[in-house]
Amino acid sequence: METTPGAQETKEQKYIRILTEINTLVASALKVLAIQPGTARAEGKPKQFKNNFFILFLALRSASEGHTELYLKQAQKLGEKWTNFLAQNKNLISKMDPTLNALEINQKIVENTLELMRLDEPKAFTDIAKIQSESEKIRNAAWATLNPLLEEAANKMRECGIVPEKDFEFFVDPKDLS
Repeated sequence: METTPGAQETKEQKYIRILTEINTLVASALKVLAIQPGTARAEGKPKQFKNNFFILFLALRSASEGHTELYLKQAQKLGEKWTNFLAQNKNLISKMDPTLNALEINQKIVENTLELMRLDEPKAFTDIAKIQSESEKIRNAAWATLNPLLEEAANKMRECGIVPEKDFEFFVDPKDLS
């Protein structure tokens, strides 16, 4: 179902395109996290370690503008302590990369799923239910993997003289935000 250049994409074509994108993203994230499609992993919903602390490590992966830049600026104000932390913990930070990648992929899955919902196709309900199940599996497995690494990073920061609770305003427990 290809559209000719300049032709308007039909609702059906858009549905198929979005669903294909989602399925590709799901397969990619499952592969990154070494999860077999259709299997369960990370029973229950793991608690996210210290709210948005993970975004600091997302920001290290890309020099993108926006909210992640604020996290890096806050870290860079720590000067030599931050530089030492990065130098001493390259291996730990690189261990986070695949899981952070899976979380970014999962965010794209969520965005595409919302786009699929906006098409208001009755047949989408079954597909969306499957996608949401896979997305939850990805999210749970990612947090189960990432949380101990984030906790270790916080401890390594303390060893370098960084006090995450004091030096990073985003280093809070989600329950403390309510």
